[in-house]
Parts: sequence; structure tokens; C-alpha cells
Amino acid sequence: MGLRARLALFFVIITVLPLTATVVALESQIDRQLRLRAEGELSSARASASALIEVTRRRAGDLANDLALRGAGQVLAGVDPAAAQAWLAEQSPDQMLQRADLVLLVAAEGGLLAGVEAPSQFAPGVQKPGLTALASSAVTERGLPGVLLTVRRIPGLSPQPLGAVVTGVWTDRDLLDQLPAADGAAFVAEGQVLASLAGAPGAVPADQVPPPGEVAETTIDGKPVLVTAALRTPEGAQAGSALLLWAPLGSPGSGLGLTVALLAATVLVVGAIGWFLAGTVVAPVRRAADVARAVAGGDLSRSLQPTGGREL
Repeated sequence: MGLRARLALFFVIITVLPLTATVVALESQIDRQLRLRAEGELSSARASASALIEVTRRRAGDLANDLALRGAGQVLAGVDPAAAQAWLAEQSPDQMLQRADLVLLVAAEGGLLAGVEAPSQFAPGVQKPGLTALASSAVTERGLPGVLLTVRRIPGLSPQPLGAVVTGVWTDRDLLDQLPAADGAAFVAEGQVLASLAGAPGAVPADQVPPPGEVAETTIDGKPVLVTAALRTPEGAQAGSALLLWAPLGSPGSGLGLTVALLAATVLVVGAIGWFLAGTVVAPVRRAADVARAVAGGDLSRSLQPTGGREL
């Protein structure tokens, strides 16, 4: 390898290595800051979503208390489904369904006496729980996915209650549309997506649902995401339902291709500059060497005229 090539290579090395280290460090710092920002946005969305869900559940619970004050106990004591349905119809169902998605009058043993419900918007293929199943689960406290229930038990003269007024809210697309969601949001239960916004996952394994209040990195449909749970009911209540909020996360090394391309272009540019600069050094050296060889050979007519700087 000639002197000019060695000088050019040396120039490339002392230029590109520090630049590469700087680019890698900056890229790592940028990825970290983007992750912290995504985590902060998810935490904010989680807090807002939890607050809105709590307000929605309290509104449904207040409706159950109002119906209890309007004489629901007397209706439950009669254990007459027809009379119970007629009484419920007198309570302005349209107004009730503005405060809750369903209202049930449930007998003490869990039988459904009467009920009204609003339409739901679950994902295709999701079977929403029926009113009879909801009435039974409200009394046994087993919980069912797809709904958040509030149970207002009506006491009787005996230790056994007369029954219960049950109100509920569907965990469906209507509720998601009210939430200040992040890039994506979905209600899931046991890995099944009940309802979702844009970018819905096909399935979310139960072990990938983080505990409430935490942000975790996982994979949904093969794509890395940051995910948090704004609502995760315990086992035995709502069957482990959860509200997931997530934001996309760049794949590890996703910017590697661009970085390599930029560094390759940098090497070419720096190499060209180094070749030119090395030439400005090598040219006078060669002229001096030529004159020295000529004089050594006995040609004393040759002389070296200095050009440019006097360093050589």
C-alpha cells in the first residue's frame, strides 16, 4: 500500500471511528428519550381512562340506588316477572339507559325478574353475556367478561335479601370511544379482544397483560409495543377483564440500516477528501525524492524549487 493510500486510510479511520461512536451514542439516547416519552403518555392516558371508567361506574351505581329508593324492594318482594318488567318500564328506560347500559331486577336466588339493555358494539365473533347469565353472576359474584356490574342488594325482614338491583356498563367500542386513549386501546379477557380501537391486536395472551399501574414491553401481532392496563379486574370478578392501552415501540436496531447507510456515505466522502489531502502531502515528497535520486546519480543540474509551505 502506497504512502498516499495509507495517509488516506489513516484520515478515514481518525474521522469515521469517533463519528460512529457519536452516532451510536446519540441513537441510543434518542431511543431512550422516545421510550420515556411514550411511557409518560401511556401513564397519562391510563390515569385519564381509569378516572373516566370510575365516573361511568359510579353513575351506573347511583342509578341502582335511585331505583332502590323508588320502591324496587316492593317489586322484588312480589317475585312477579311481569309486574317487575312493567314497573321497570314505568321508570323511563330511555333515561335509565343514558346512565347505564343495562338495568336488571334480580331475585334473591339469582333469577332474572326484569331487565332492559342498550345495544352493544363488541368485536365480531364476541358473544356478549345474556341478561339471565348476568343476573346469576351478579348474585354469585362470579363476574362475566364484557361488562362492569354494580350490585345494589335490597334487604328484607329476614337475613336473606329480597334481591338486587343490578346496573352495568358494556366494555365495548362505545366505552372505548369515550376514553382518552393512546395509539391503541382494547378491552380483553382471557386473551380474547372484546372491543378495540384502531390497530387492534388479533389476540393478547393473558400473561402479557401487565399489572395495573405498570408499563411493560411486549409483542402484539408480532410488533413490539409498550402496553399498560388501565383496568384489570381480579380473577373471580369480571373474569380477569382488562383495558389495555399501548403505543408502538421501534424494533431493536430499527434505525441500524439508516445508520449504516449514512456511515457508508460518510466513509466515501471522507475517503475522497483524505485521498485529495494525502495527495497534497505526497506530491512534494515525491518531487523531493526525484531530485534527491537524480543528484545521487550525478545529475547536479537538478534543483528543488519550494512550493507552498516550508514544512517539508
